[in-house]
Amino acid sequence: MAPEWIGPCLRLAGEAYAPSLILRFRDGRLVALAYAYLSGVRMSPSDGIELDFVSYSVSIQGRRLLAVFEALAIHGAMELAESSTKFDENEKDPLIESITVVPTQAR
Repeated sequence: MAPEWIGPCLRLAGEAYAPSLILRFRDGRLVALAYAYLSGVRMSPSDGIELDFVSYSVSIQGRRLLAVFEALAIHGAMELAESSTKFDENEKDPLIESITVVPTQAR
């Protein structure tokens, strides 16, 4: 299975090896964080998804994030993208409203 997008916000690696997670921001910025440095993935309905990397903390807010959480937990997410709009197109695919990356020293 080739890499594929699930809605506009989640790209799954498929059978490809994903050494890093690429984060795409709506303003055009890109960040790649190595899965080798991912030490924890948490999700709660009210707080979204929290990722702990060795040097960074990542917060993901949105709707229908269970598929995103599951893909991150098995290192199967190749890319996450902030939605280009707040409009929810189909109400079934994940919608990432915001991604925040903070150096762990700044917590």
